[in-house]
Amino acid sequence: AFDPQAFTEDLGTEPMLLEFTADWCPSCKAMEHTTLNKTRMARLREQYKMRTIRVDLTRDDPVAKQLLLSLGSGSIPVIALFPAGENAKKPLVLRDLVTPQQLKNALSRTF
Repeated sequence: AFDPQAFTEDLGTEPMLLEFTADWCPSCKAMEHTTLNKTRMARLREQYKMRTIRVDLTRDDPVAKQLLLSLGSGSIPVIALFPAGENAKKPLVLRDLVTPQQLKNALSRTF
């Protein structure tokens, strides 16, 4: 789950994948069952040594919404890939529906 303070403190210390989602978002739910399914994500977490964080926008969360806006998005689903190190503040942002292959390519480029 998204914790703004922990995210800020840990930014740059390890690769992070943030998934912006909501229970009312059918596209988000579709991605959770396909591209972001538990088996695939466990394998990718291990392969890229990354932390995955779910940013749940089901309920109004002004801090999470501001982070989404700062990434240039006002709608979901969104996946943001934050690399470790000096480029941590330059995430790769994937908008809308993303296929497993698109995610894998993005992870390879970013991490």
